[in-house]
Amino acid sequence: MFDPTEIYQRLINAGGEWADAHAAAEILADAADATLAKEFINAQGAVEHRKALAKTSAAFQEAQAQATTARLEANKAKIKYDSMKAWTDLVRTSEATRRAEIDKGL
Repeated sequence: MFDPTEIYQRLINAGGEWADAHAAAEILADAADATLAKEFINAQGAVEHRKALAKTSAAFQEAQAQATTARLEANKAKIKYDSMKAWTDLVRTSEATRRAEIDKGL
């Protein structure tokens, strides 16, 4: 038999991990955007040239890499959370089927 309180706590923990990872990814994405803007402002030349310089700058590339890594971790945490929810539904269905079989004397 499964302990509903334990399952609930595991879902809360997984949801919290996903929320934390999602927030971190959002912060790093915003930081990458700010880095891009800063690099654009500091670049010299025509607008298109400044955009190219900003996007290829080491600072922006690093910020973008950090944001991408954080998004990957957030996606993994979301998959874990969603999988736990699906597993909980499967357990609930399985237990309901088992009880129905017992009631029918199977």
